Amino acid sequence: NADVSEFNESFNAKATRLIGNVRFKHESAFMFCDSAYLYREENRLEAFGHIRLTQGDSLTMTGGKLDYDGNTRIANVFENIVLSDRKMTLRTQRIEYDLSGSTAYYTDSAHIVDGENTLTSRQGFYYSKTADLYFKKDVLLVNPRYTLSCDTLRYNTVSRIAYFLGPTYLWTTTSNMYCESGWYNTNRQNCLFTRNSRLENDGQVLRGDTIAYDQKKDIGK
Repeated sequence: NADVSEFNESFNAKATRLIGNVRFKHESAFMFCDSAYLYREENRLEAFGHIRLTQGDSLTMTGGKLDYDGNTRIANVFENIVLSDRKMTLRTQRIEYDLSGSTAYYTDSAHIVDGENTLTSRQGFYYSKTADLYFKKDVLLVNPRYTLSCDTLRYNTVSRIAYFLGPTYLWTTTSNMYCESGWYNTNRQNCLFTRNSRLENDGQVLRGDTIAYDQKKDIGK
């Protein structure tokens, strides 16, 4: 759908220009924009202005520009992107989104808000079907009760459990923790640290192959 459809062979012999209230549907996805160039023979489009892409009843992504390839079902979205589902909101400047696998990939840093948790990283993946976020490079998770820093992290927006996949530091108002593998349940505030684990609390240091720590009860085993 569009308010205006026009073709100018001297300007672009391969594309039809669509202007005003532009809407596209391709399989399970809907795309909305102010204007677009539709390349019918190539099965692709370039969209501009107030981009909105929806898939299913939960995922919505907005931005300033979109390039979509109907053959590969990959959408590249640019400029002030906001990707959201029922649980979280992700902001970045560029995303490659695979509609077949419902997977988003960014390499231009991102800021994610999920309830009390705020996460940032330089690159990462979002798997819409499983609600998993994979973060890489300069990962920082900030919560009113703690701060977590690592290089690689997997976070599930449904269970709100963060899985550590490399050297990880976690600070609270009373303790400091380090490990190279493990998980932290941000809802229940309990965690399991493995591989070179260390817990420091009020001058006490606890080391072990595996440390289980309950932040609410302030008990480490």
